[in-house]
Amino acid sequence: MALKYGLILFSTPLLLAADAPALPDWLSGCWEARSDDRWTEECWMSPRGGIMLGASRSGVGDTADQWEAMQIHVETDAGAGNAQPLPSGHRRAG
Repeated sequence: MALKYGLILFSTPLLLAADAPALPDWLSGCWEARSDDRWTEECWMSPRGGIMLGASRSGVGDTADQWEAMQIHVETDAGAGNAQPLPSGHRRAG
């Protein structure tokens, strides 16, 4: 079964410390999960400018059947963060 915890973990708003908002820099980098012919790849850029950007794709064999663009950013006024997945070509809402 493909690794899907990233979507679950980052589909909900993140609450960060009000006095020192921080992005999850431990998430930076790339990894791959495989199960038989099914695969998932995910990469995250290092935090910069108050935002992290990520992308993933999943598929079977040589065919990608899902992709996702993600962002995690800090709203410095509120001291809170937000993570927004953008799965398989859907446009971000307002």
